[in-house]
Amino acid sequence: MNKVIILLLLLGAVQTGRAESTAKLIRYFEQNDYAALKTELSLHPLKKGSDEARFFNAVFEPIAEKAYVVYQDIFKKGVGYARYLSAQRLKDYYYSRGYYATAADYQKFLLDHQGLLDAQDSQLFNKTNPEQGDTLNQEKIYIQVGAFGMRDNATQMRDMLKTQKIESRIVLRTINKQQFYCVWIPGKDGFKPTLNFANELMEKYHLKYRLIKE
Repeated sequence: MNKVIILLLLLGAVQTGRAESTAKLIRYFEQNDYAALKTELSLHPLKKGSDEARFFNAVFEPIAEKAYVVYQDIFKKGVGYARYLSAQRLKDYYYSRGYYATAADYQKFLLDHQGLLDAQDSQLFNKTNPEQGDTLNQEKIYIQVGAFGMRDNATQMRDMLKTQKIESRIVLRTINKQQFYCVWIPGKDGFKPTLNFANELMEKYHLKYRLIKE
């Protein structure tokens, strides 16, 4: 086989491996599976000094204030998925400390820049497939309060919300090449009313959420 072709195949394999590793890192982080995250980082270390390496090092930084200095720097100067994930951490940080206006600014960034979480070929924000009977309005904001591998778990959450007279629906999404049954609550008319509603749900029912624009 031509040496050039072999080299191209090897480079392609390396790029594919990196994309798959990146997708795993993001998935483990999103699932709060820090043990798996640490293992993946040890098996496939990131380029030293890169935004991605700095972000994940900060995740394991025991002193929170030091970690958030790194997140701030990545958010201001960085690009790609590391910037998006840094915005997530900063949003949670400021919200937990009562700086709701600042947290809202980061949440608005997250909503408007969902594509930054696309890591090469990880396809984290694929088209959704509403289950039968569900219809989605274009460019509407939804509050995602759960993502489950089994539909029964999503149904249990939807039924729980129904007991509280909260409308929700189950949407099938492909995330990192895996299918998840996501529970979506329709947002209000506009970003700020939806964010306020999501925060109310989090405080009252301890629901971790993500805003999704469709």
